Amino acid sequence: MPLDRMVTAAVGAAMIAPGCGDDNSGAGPDPNELTLSELVGTWDATGLEAANRADLSEKVDLIELGGAATLKIESNRRIAFVATFESETEAATGSFTIGNGFLYIDGDAGQESMTLSCSLSGDTMTVANTAQTYDFDGNGIEEGARITMVLERSASGFTIADIVGTWNATRWEFTNDADPSEKVDVIERGVTATVTVQSDGRYALLITLEDGSTDPSAGVLQTVGEYLVARDDVDPEPEAFSCALAGDVMALTSTNTSYDFDEDGLDENASYTVRWERRVRPGMPGDE
Repeated sequence: MPLDRMVTAAVGAAMIAPGCGDDNSGAGPDPNELTLSELVGTWDATGLEAANRADLSEKVDLIELGGAATLKIESNRRIAFVATFESETEAATGSFTIGNGFLYIDGDAGQESMTLSCSLSGDTMTVANTAQTYDFDGNGIEEGARITMVLERSASGFTIADIVGTWNATRWEFTNDADPSEKVDVIERGVTATVTVQSDGRYALLITLEDGSTDPSAGVLQTVGEYLVARDDVDPEPEAFSCALAGDVMALTSTNTSYDFDEDGLDENASYTVRWERRVRPGMPGDE
């Protein structure tokens, strides 16, 4: 299943939160309805099943096929979802409100908005959405599907507070998907990069290219389990990076990129890893 279909299906089932059961409009508040505090946290998917609405016995579980998904619900009513399948990673972000057993999600710019419900039992969340489609027989034709996702509360991951400071890139290595032995480190070629992360998640990135020209950008970061999700102010489509953090060293990996390895004017599918070293952290000399 292409990752964009996985994300569409999974987000349709999993960019979720509070509320159980049917819409009881006019019946008053449900005393058993979940609260924001019960949903805040990081949730890892243990099951992501698509069932054919025309034949519910026809099912496929994308987690069993090697997929992975993580949901982050924040107390400021921000929500983020990251899915990985067949070595590709994508993300979806938005804000939400809760009412009458439903979560009303307002996707960030260019992303889908939706209304969803879920059930919660201890540290297990189960979400179902019948208004999705899936290509069950691989013929390129989507069929109506019921998507069910089961998520477990997770204590893994890191927070924005862990990465506040100014970071310099010491390696930015591209790897050719078709030939993983073919690698290029653009830092060795003269590129430099510095990023500053603030406590509210705002970041400012400055890349200086080999010819001395600069490429500044800024945006907002969210943490989702072991992932860091970036939304650029100009192009706010979220990009997810797997993150390995050890003190003042951070490695961010993106699997959704391309690079012209043989300099023939044609980009090839690639992944890259940036190794960052923290130059300034809060409280250090030079911290402004």
